[in-house]
Amino acid sequence: MAKKTHFVVENGGTLKRLLSIREQANDSLLIATHLEGLYDISGAPLIVRENRIAEYRHKLHVSNKSSYNTVHLIVKQADGSYIDRHLLTSAIRDGRFQPIYVRSVVHPSVLPEHDLSAKGPVVHLPTYNPELCAMHYALWFTSPAAWRQLNLVAPYSVAWFGFRRFMVFIPFCYSKGPSPKIGRTIDGATTSAEKRSAEHIALGNRVGPAEGAPAHAVVGYVIRDFNRIILDKGSVSGLQPDQGPLMGPQVPQFLASPIL
Repeated sequence: MAKKTHFVVENGGTLKRLLSIREQANDSLLIATHLEGLYDISGAPLIVRENRIAEYRHKLHVSNKSSYNTVHLIVKQADGSYIDRHLLTSAIRDGRFQPIYVRSVVHPSVLPEHDLSAKGPVVHLPTYNPELCAMHYALWFTSPAAWRQLNLVAPYSVAWFGFRRFMVFIPFCYSKGPSPKIGRTIDGATTSAEKRSAEHIALGNRVGPAEGAPAHAVVGYVIRDFNRIILDKGSVSGLQPDQGPLMGPQVPQFLASPIL
């Protein structure tokens, strides 16, 4: 069985799992975001929530018969229900960079502990004081060839790991104030004309595959996504309006380094 690559952060002397990635024999990636046991993402008020997340995973598919890659999200909940979404993108084909999601990390004390006997590489993100700041990160991918074009000089930090067909990279930053009791995740998703719902239409969300970002625009998009998840305290789940192209320079509203 292929080994997993684990992305972890230390809290109270213990390593806590943020996400794990397993490369399959056909080069597809299975990405597990460690939200298991945490509250569901139904959007219901906390007082009436009884369901918890059982599994939150993406599969980044390789297709030798198509010029597109599909990212398939499945969120399984404790009652057996699930949420199913897809992100279709031409980013790899065109030498671009594709975000999968952006996440505000819940207080790390409630995250699952990393099993030190687990096989596979471990990528350590910096230690921070969750009583003084919160961590935010984004999950992106590109091809190993396109990765060499990316400018890593940015107002945030970056962790990465290379696979046979993909380079996965994780920009991360921090905001002042205690880490939240409930985290937030904004997933990217696409839809077709046949599956476009009334809600999609009302939000003005476009139809068709995602194009990804060119190398020179990645920093701007990452900054915008971090600002959005930190400053926008609105809905934490469900469909979100498309953000559209960048409109001028983006000003970071976050910290590049943790507060210890």
